[in-house]
Amino acid sequence: LASALFERFGWIEVATPSEALETLKMLTCTGLPRGPRTALATSSGSYAVLGADLAEQAGLALPEPGPRAASALREHLPSFVGPANPLDISTAHGAERGKQRDIYDAYLIDDYDVAVQVMCYPPKGGWDRSGWDDTTAAFGQAARDRDLPHAFINTLPESLPEDARVHMSAAGMAPLQGLEDGFRAVGHAVRYALRAHSGERPAEAEILLPALVELPARIFRHDEAEAKARLSAAGVSVPKGCVVRAGHSPEGLQYPVAVKALSGEIAHKTELGAVALNLRTPAAVREATAVMQSRLGAKGLTADRFLVEEMVEETVAELLVGIRHESGIGLALTIAVGGVAVELMRDCSTVILPTGRVQIERALRSLKLFPLLDGWRGRPRADTEAVLDVIEALCTFAEERRERIVELEVNPLLIGENGAIAADAVLIEAPP
Repeated sequence: LASALFERFGWIEVATPSEALETLKMLTCTGLPRGPRTALATSSGSYAVLGADLAEQAGLALPEPGPRAASALREHLPSFVGPANPLDISTAHGAERGKQRDIYDAYLIDDYDVAVQVMCYPPKGGWDRSGWDDTTAAFGQAARDRDLPHAFINTLPESLPEDARVHMSAAGMAPLQGLEDGFRAVGHAVRYALRAHSGERPAEAEILLPALVELPARIFRHDEAEAKARLSAAGVSVPKGCVVRAGHSPEGLQYPVAVKALSGEIAHKTELGAVALNLRTPAAVREATAVMQSRLGAKGLTADRFLVEEMVEETVAELLVGIRHESGIGLALTIAVGGVAVELMRDCSTVILPTGRVQIERALRSLKLFPLLDGWRGRPRADTEAVLDVIEALCTFAEERRERIVELEVNPLLIGENGAIAADAVLIEAPP
């Protein structure tokens, strides 16, 4: 929830004080990156591998050198290394500054957004560091000549000497300390710049929060049939169904059907045995309602009404869509992988309301399992436009009841190749 609030305000969120400091250096010592295309250079194969992994985690792209850059690099690199990104200059680290400058000039021929160099300076009082001074100076000058924001990442946070940091920052190079924090800092700067320069400035209503509403202590839970009736009136598709008494069967429905006990006291029907699926005859429905009534009565719960619905078949995926009133903030939308595994998977994204369709789609696509909706490995492709329509309708429904709504949840939202249906719904409100 806090992360969703920070995202709405356009803030950069960090996990540790050291990550915060390195990010501040990246934002102030060099220019803002134009995008994620990163030229990564080092003098160590292991640093190249580690750097590539961390760059990927930070959201950076490492495009291979183009033909022109590759040809120029072959003229200047040691014979046993080749053009690549990350670029390992290997023993050329010990070459004179001019030779290293030739390598970096060739490397940066391509169109990059940011240049990053990874090495490990000797600590103060250690080895002769003139080679490190030469290579960072050559790399920095090559980047400045191409007007590229650039950073040096020292692999160990504590060994980068203070005078080296001062010299780098004075020359426009961000002196970052520690591989993990360094790459996260570059990634933060890239995302910040993309948001700032995207041209899609959010409307004021997408940043400012509405006036706070404090809900009364007394609340009530609609049963599922009532909740679905209200959602259906708001434009959300729900299964065709009807309400029956225990021992009765429905009329006008196509079998198979699902039967659910209706009670404002029941939050999780499955655990209480208050759901029966794939019932194929009226007799099976009558028997199921009688068994449920008896089972719930033994637990001190009352259920004399039952929702019978046609089964929704041929679904591609399930989602949970929830909207909850959060004290001190307002309404928050959560989208997650649906069904009974939602708490186990913890694959979710949260957005503060009010919000727009673009932000909703971004949250949906941020789910780790979104590829399952998008035709993963030949699977049918889910109707994501219908999903967005449903989520927008739920958000509008909640916004119109901002002074009353406590919680609204659809789980699962069953998604097919053509359409999306709210198979279960929870609606908790304060009295009107």
